[in-house]
Amino acid sequence: MKIAVALTANDPDGVVNTRFGRSEWFLITDTDEDEANVVSSDSPSLSGGAGVATAQWLADAGVEAVLAGNYGPSAVAVLQAAGIKMYVAGAMNASAAIEQLKAGHLAEVSQATTPPHSGLRR
Repeated sequence: MKIAVALTANDPDGVVNTRFGRSEWFLITDTDEDEANVVSSDSPSLSGGAGVATAQWLADAGVEAVLAGNYGPSAVAVLQAAGIKMYVAGAMNASAAIEQLKAGHLAEVSQATTPPHSGLRR
């Protein structure tokens, strides 16, 4: 399974970011291939539509599941349309979040967990 974890820093075992669309870094890991890379997203610099741009970018990368603290309504719509599953991961590092996902301990979400434009607030 190809998983994207929103990160707070350019660190493969960094802390999961609470803001999906405004996350600058993502750990993209393929559990079938045992590969993982931190990649940078251009979306945080956008004045609007960061969640949509991030969701589309991850869909284009073939991601099947995303882990973040929160998801806005526009990002959720794009992720759902792409068939990407969304999971809420609290304040934990990326490896712990992935292990929690594998163990079935992360909550899958099917709707926004924050109101529109909440990622702009710091």
